[in-house]
Amino acid sequence: MAAPLAIGSLVLGGIQAVGGLIGAMNMGRRPRFAEDPRFAQAAGRAEYMAGMGYTPQERAAFQSDVAAQTAGDYRRGIDMSGGNMARALGGISTARTMGAFNRFAGQDAALRRQNIQYADQFSRER
Repeated sequence: MAAPLAIGSLVLGGIQAVGGLIGAMNMGRRPRFAEDPRFAQAAGRAEYMAGMGYTPQERAAFQSDVAAQTAGDYRRGIDMSGGNMARALGGISTARTMGAFNRFAGQDAALRRQNIQYADQFSRER
């Protein structure tokens, strides 16, 4: 009794397989998917930024700000002391400038690590 049931299942499975193949052949060409160009551009930017911290424009703005502050400090030193105290104030300003550059370097490294993490996360989503 089990044999006729197994043969019936086999015949039914064969009919379903043939029907499935015929249906698949009638579906036509499979669609092709392409990556959105904007997504590819964003991925490229993320990879580019992973190699840097601050941008060149941000670096230039920082250096300009520090230079203006240093020049202002020196000018105030000359105005206040007639020139003798300007050297001492210049030394203080140099120490402060070095501190600013050290903080900038630390922030630059932290920003670079963030950019690397973002690029890594972006590449996992691709």
